[in-house]
Amino acid sequence: MKTTAKAKAQPAAPAQDTQDEEEAIYSLDELVERRGEATVEEVRAYVGGVEKADLVREGRAVATSRIDRDAARLYGKADAFLRKATEAQRDALLGLSDDLLRVAIWAARHGSRLAAARDGSKAKAGSAKAAREAAADAARRKGRGVREQLTTALRILSGGEPRLLKKIDGAYGVAPDAGKLATSLAALVKVGRALLADTSAAAEQRRKGTRLDAAKLDEIEALAGEIRKAGDAAAAVTASASVDQTEVDTWDGMNLLLLEMIIDLFDAGHLVDPSVPRLVPISLGRYFSPRRTKPEKPTEEAPATSPQPQPGVPA
Repeated sequence: MKTTAKAKAQPAAPAQDTQDEEEAIYSLDELVERRGEATVEEVRAYVGGVEKADLVREGRAVATSRIDRDAARLYGKADAFLRKATEAQRDALLGLSDDLLRVAIWAARHGSRLAAARDGSKAKAGSAKAAREAAADAARRKGRGVREQLTTALRILSGGEPRLLKKIDGAYGVAPDAGKLATSLAALVKVGRALLADTSAAAEQRRKGTRLDAAKLDEIEALAGEIRKAGDAAAAVTASASVDQTEVDTWDGMNLLLLEMIIDLFDAGHLVDPSVPRLVPISLGRYFSPRRTKPEKPTEEAPATSPQPQPGVPA
């Protein structure tokens, strides 16, 4: 059967806009495997002219996780498009190279890994400090109990002698923190040793059958040392994380700059050739929107109006 003229004249179905196609979801690791590794020097070749303070300021404006999400999505879309792009489409993307995309993808993964290392080291340091604080708290609880126990025993062994009771009260003192609690225990141990050294018949009678002896006092003195050590450890400043936050912020700033470069290149390419997709940020939409606001159109000059005639004055 012959093809009718009407059939020949039917227009071809319009090609679906690349931007409307379903976007594949990629990870930064997968994209680095596709495009290849890069180096810090290659990254700095593109952004080295920007002051570090400016990079840090921009990097602190957003969380690394937001950069990760948009970088993986948009770089994945750019990679997929370039793999099948025609020469005309590549011509529209003036200024974009495969090397730039490779370096940008690697930089995004590097920044993501730095942030993960920073978070991990902070969590580890926080857990260690929490463990030290828990140990110090347990030592203080034990020390307070032993302090009351020893003080009560010493009062009994004093036989009610005012001079000894005064020493016991002075040694007991106050113990609001680990250091003072350790000092109090050590002072009570000193009073206890003096009472054990008393060889009078009455003192020996009071000590007879009790568990308070030199070995027990040595044990309490050792506990005082443990309490002081645990308290010092808990109060110590947590060691800095292995990755400095400023370094994370610097890489976040560089990645925002690289991402903006590639978004702008695709925007410009789309204006020249509508088959080139636009890369629209989502997680970073609010960050980029003020920078991407189109200038307002110039206001048309209002037509001149004729002056209104004044009462009594001829027009």
